[in-house]
Amino acid sequence: WRSGRNLLFSKGDRRRSAPAGPEPSAQECVTFISKWMPQRDRGVLPEGFIEDHVALALAARERTAWGANVPKDVFMNYVLPYASLVEKRESWRGLFMNTLMDLIATSNSSAQAGALLNDRIWDMFGVKYVAAQTPQTLSVFETLAAKNASCTGLSIFLVSACRAVGVPARVVGTPEWNTPEGGNHNWVEVYDTSTDSWLFTGAAEWSGRWDQGWFFPQ
Repeated sequence: WRSGRNLLFSKGDRRRSAPAGPEPSAQECVTFISKWMPQRDRGVLPEGFIEDHVALALAARERTAWGANVPKDVFMNYVLPYASLVEKRESWRGLFMNTLMDLIATSNSSAQAGALLNDRIWDMFGVKYVAAQTPQTLSVFETLAAKNASCTGLSIFLVSACRAVGVPARVVGTPEWNTPEGGNHNWVEVYDTSTDSWLFTGAAEWSGRWDQGWFFPQ
């Protein structure tokens, strides 16, 4: 989130992270968010919005067997943030945490939890892919209301679901393919606590394994 590209906009590398380090405190998390949040969010978020996100993010970290294995810098940048792109700022953590924590309770890594989420949440919430829904349907609650979204909205939805249960995740993508047809696309990367690496998947496109998709089939 500190990449200098206005929020959540990480550098996108897949290198190993720093050691886990000491557990982050609530005040440290609030300070981090307040320092690095996008300028356009300053002074307009509801009172207590950041504190509520922080409290639920820390609670999720404590409720999984692998939560403490998420390095502190990864947690701060890819679990703690309350948004991914320019979507409406919403309090989605409580809904996802209450609905999905039992689903991933027996997972042995963040990657296994992320795989379960991408495989199951679309039927659970009745959400499907529909092309050309950006920008009218981007945020979690907009997607829930419409029951559909395009790749950007679905990626935000999956990243938010992951973060709500402690899985580090981020939206990635390309503004235009290097092909005659052009076009753009967004997908999701999830941090794996068992290998200290980032893995990618298409939102609502779980194929049974990581690092595979229609745009990268091998």
